Amino acid sequence: MGKKILDQPLQKIQLLLTKMGYECSLPIPGEMEMCQSFHLRPTLLVLLGFSSHREEHILEISAMPLLESKVLPPKNFSPYYQIDFVIPIPLKISVVAKEQLLSLILFLNRLLDWPGFAFDELHDQLSYRYTWLAKESMWEERSFGLLLGTFTLYIKLFSEILQSVGEGKSSMEGLLEQVLDLYQKTFKANPTSAN
Repeated sequence: MGKKILDQPLQKIQLLLTKMGYECSLPIPGEMEMCQSFHLRPTLLVLLGFSSHREEHILEISAMPLLESKVLPPKNFSPYYQIDFVIPIPLKISVVAKEQLLSLILFLNRLLDWPGFAFDELHDQLSYRYTWLAKESMWEERSFGLLLGTFTLYIKLFSEILQSVGEGKSSMEGLLEQVLDLYQKTFKANPTSAN
């Protein structure tokens, strides 16, 4: 019985995202182990695109209704759902680079409007995670377009940088030096662009 409650929202989200042009699939319960996220709830898989190395960027979506409050009247009550969005980022972590990776994650999360990069040290798993609390009436193309567009932008901008630092191919200090050099070259070429 609980499975139907959890799957119905995912089916609605799948229909909405398919209408928007995304490739989606709802794995059958026996296939749930292929999802790499932190939860063991039914999960909708959405293809967001590919990295420059042709790795798939898969978004995992789970939705769970929040418990009704005894104070709220049951008539016309529309529950809020906790919708978790998780994008695992493939990574072969270098033990030496782990501290650099964690520093970079903290640095990026402070800059982002929707911080969500995380590193699960128990499983050596890097991911982007965002949780949205929303009623079904809020599930519309515009909302999901904004959410998935932002997630895709963050993954395209930062996943390869995070992988490079996590695998020990570059350091956070080296990346900051590159940004500073680029800024200085831009400023010298166009002094008014610094303002």
